[in-house]
Amino acid sequence: MLDTGSFSDITVLVGHEREAFKLHRAVICSTSKFFEAACSPDYSFKETLTNQIDLPEMDPKAFRWVIRWQYEQGYNIDGPWDFGHSDLLSFRAADFLQIETLRVLILRMLAEASGDLVCSSADKDCLVPRPGKDKLDALLSNFASICECGRQGDLELLVKIAKVILPHRKVSAVEILEGLKSGAYNEIFVAAVVGAQSISPCSQCEVNQGPDIQVPPPLTRWAYLST
Repeated sequence: MLDTGSFSDITVLVGHEREAFKLHRAVICSTSKFFEAACSPDYSFKETLTNQIDLPEMDPKAFRWVIRWQYEQGYNIDGPWDFGHSDLLSFRAADFLQIETLRVLILRMLAEASGDLVCSSADKDCLVPRPGKDKLDALLSNFASICECGRQGDLELLVKIAKVILPHRKVSAVEILEGLKSGAYNEIFVAAVVGAQSISPCSQCEVNQGPDIQVPPPLTRWAYLST
């Protein structure tokens, strides 16, 4: 039904080019609270009268990934992994469309993808070249952008992702402070970083770049607790 648009009863126009997706209310409303509200006769949305929904700010590729999942075709991103950029786009789409189950799935898959590539390539015997700093910077930036849509209930999964990233791409206290000032980082990102710091080495490959600040030797009258 998704590929042919047969028996569709609503059209969704996505992106600035207004790419048309001919869909079925019974499918898209069953998992999306946004679509459920937009298609409900109890609301005075124009979509209810025109059988058309406009999503001009949404990325069409990300929307396609989301509706594939809604039509039970699985969640698969086309092409090689791009260090979280596609995950970011699809997470934003799922968050806007209020599809909670898919939001959780995307975070879980991002944690797995990050660990599989970043950590396996850190193995001395691994034939996969270790990602360069630019790739790790991109992964961290995409993760920080995902945190912008994050909520407190997402922290368990966000901490898991941060635990994989941080041993390979260290984040200094100054960088966090500057990121908060510029808006690049938010409180959810900081909470995920703090949560991940409870385990400093990567849980998969045990790479550890060490603490960002060197702690001085303990003084006679003070006891320093190890982190």
